Amino acid sequence: VHLTRWSLSAVMWAWLALVVLAGFCCHYTVPSLVEYRAKAESVLGTAVPLSARSSLWQMLLEGHAVLWRHWLLHALAVIAFGVALGWGMLYSSLLGDWGKLLFGSTVAGERLGATYNVLTGIGGALVTPVAAYAGDNAGNGPGLMLASMVVLSVITSLIVPRPT
Repeated sequence: VHLTRWSLSAVMWAWLALVVLAGFCCHYTVPSLVEYRAKAESVLGTAVPLSARSSLWQMLLEGHAVLWRHWLLHALAVIAFGVALGWGMLYSSLLGDWGKLLFGSTVAGERLGATYNVLTGIGGALVTPVAAYAGDNAGNGPGLMLASMVVLSVITSLIVPRPT
């Protein structure tokens, strides 16, 4: 089952066109740094100081300090994201065989793979931004995102049919 009659090459060119279009939209709608600073100064009523330029080494040290300050949250996030992404990759790589074993035909395996890809696309395009918005507004965005990844990983691993 094909969702479109387009070839992979045509889909990739269409994706490139969308990315270029998004770049132009951002270029013309997002204010430049000069415009941003001018608006900030007019709103605040005072000059906005320039940020000090840091060396790459200094920025790495500051980033390391943040990671170290919240080391447990970062370690749990790495583990949760690794398990969630690893499970998704494993599952998607075996869909054809699982569909064939579960439903008895190669066509069913291909349909299962196509359905999974569509649902993954919908989830990525709709669910992820909504979850990120909710996390940002919940006061504990990183913790909420980490918990949701763990819950989704557990649910996925429990409901996914496994061939015997």
